[in-house]
Amino acid sequence: MSWSDERIEELLYREGLEVPALRYRLWSFLIDIFFIFFVSIIFCSIFFTNNLGNIEYKILFIQKSIFFVIGFSLCYEIVCVYFYGSSLGKILFKLRVVSLETLDVPILRDILLRACCKVFEEIFGWILFVFMFNKFFRAPHDRLSKTVVVVAW
Repeated sequence: MSWSDERIEELLYREGLEVPALRYRLWSFLIDIFFIFFVSIIFCSIFFTNNLGNIEYKILFIQKSIFFVIGFSLCYEIVCVYFYGSSLGKILFKLRVVSLETLDVPILRDILLRACCKVFEEIFGWILFVFMFNKFFRAPHDRLSKTVVVVAW
């Protein structure tokens, strides 16, 4: 099923939902990134810093830290959207992720697809987020998983 901008606009208007301003999406994204970053720093500094005197141990520390950040980011996104429909940043800005098909929390398959695509975009330096400058600010991970972020007032 194809979701054109006109069809999405009609659906959101009919249900009384509105798309948040871009600044709210960006601030909520930054809050999520900082949260993931600080939790990762704390976890990695506690559990991975046992012998950093040797260069091989430093390289191993960096590898473990990168894998932890990727894994934690993926788990964070899946758990938050599955249980709350929003991540911490979206909760603070009163936003939520909804499926275009049900206008409710997406099903687990869509959540997994969205989270994997989002982490993939983050790994490659947020280059793909350039494509979110459209009418509904839908990033590639929203388009692939058929979701949209709306205001949850």
